[in-house]
Amino acid sequence: MTKYKINPKIAYRKIKDEIFVVDTENSYLHKLNETASFIWECIKKEMSDEEIIENLIREFDVEYFEAEKDLKEFLKTLKEKNLIL
Repeated sequence: MTKYKINPKIAYRKIKDEIFVVDTENSYLHKLNETASFIWECIKKEMSDEEIIENLIREFDVEYFEAEKDLKEFLKTLKEKNLIL
């Protein structure tokens, strides 16, 4: 069970159902859609991969393999951009 943490150098703010993430080191603003914002909130709560997948299935009524695939892709992007540790 892998758990991730939001990079403490990152600033973010939730507005309605979307989260805006500011990478102050690179002066870049990331706008997360509803699903990505949901995953971000799960990361913030220090949920494991499996816990996030279970929550995605419940919240968005998707199959396990789809939730797992989408989560892996999103986590990879967050890691590449150094937004999570």
